Amino acid sequence: MGKDNLKKFLFISVIIFLGLALAITYFFVLFRKDNIGQSISSIVAILRPFTIGAVLAYIMKSTCNFFERFLSKKFSQSKKLSSRQAANRANIISVILTYITWSAILTALLWIIIPQIVQSVTKFVNDMIVLIPDWVDKIFEWEQNFLKDHEIFRPYFDSIVNWLITWSETELIPKLRDFGASLVPALLSILTIIKDIAIGLIVSVFFLTGRKILATKSKIFINCIFKENAANAIIDETKYADKMFSGFLEGKVIGSTILALVYYLALVIMGIPYPALIAVICGVTNIIPFFGPFIGAIPSGVIILM
Repeated sequence: MGKDNLKKFLFISVIIFLGLALAITYFFVLFRKDNIGQSISSIVAILRPFTIGAVLAYIMKSTCNFFERFLSKKFSQSKKLSSRQAANRANIISVILTYITWSAILTALLWIIIPQIVQSVTKFVNDMIVLIPDWVDKIFEWEQNFLKDHEIFRPYFDSIVNWLITWSETELIPKLRDFGASLVPALLSILTIIKDIAIGLIVSVFFLTGRKILATKSKIFINCIFKENAANAIIDETKYADKMFSGFLEGKVIGSTILALVYYLALVIMGIPYPALIAVICGVTNIIPFFGPFIGAIPSGVIILM
């Protein structure tokens, strides 16, 4: 077999193999989709703590870099430490300082915000307990006054009331019972999330400590797969995307925090109820681009109007 024929034979063989592989994959996706879905769900559940750890490490990366730049200058001036020892020590201490800083910030925010939110939510619930029966009485009074002058509409009102009673007995009450029965699985899922976050915190330490090693290994991997020009382009674009996204995320978080404080002060000055609850809703949803302010404004407006 000649060299050209061998290349054609290998090319045709690869095409046939890929066609058969795609056909088999399509068969399993079509007829075994439940098993594939369960497998994907299991893989996602296993990888969830690592994903949380990677996200936390990425969020704290800028803070860690700030401490490391400062400490590297200090340790590099020491004659007792080599350059490698100074870099390792600066890296470890900067990671520790990063976690201390973020823990202090989150603790302070929660210490200030949670009591205010609890107070606002408690006041809202107590107000609803008083207002809802009053609303029902007013609606019933309006209905009676309206029907005195418009008896023709009474059958329609009676049919609506009967439909509501039937719906509450057949739909609402069973759903409420099902909701009560589903509280235990919901609590278990919350415990699972807490466990994943705890494991993610541990994983984030390794990601944050070895972030430079991971970056170096990633560059080597890209250079091994792609040609030099393509590899350099991918690395440059990745650096640019990281810079832009980090700046956007940090700016959004800082801006949303400032806006939440401004919302809270303005609501307190104007005497609007539930200031902490509304400020937190608007501040958190403001992180979402474009639609965030609308998402936060609608429930906040409804709460205030109620």
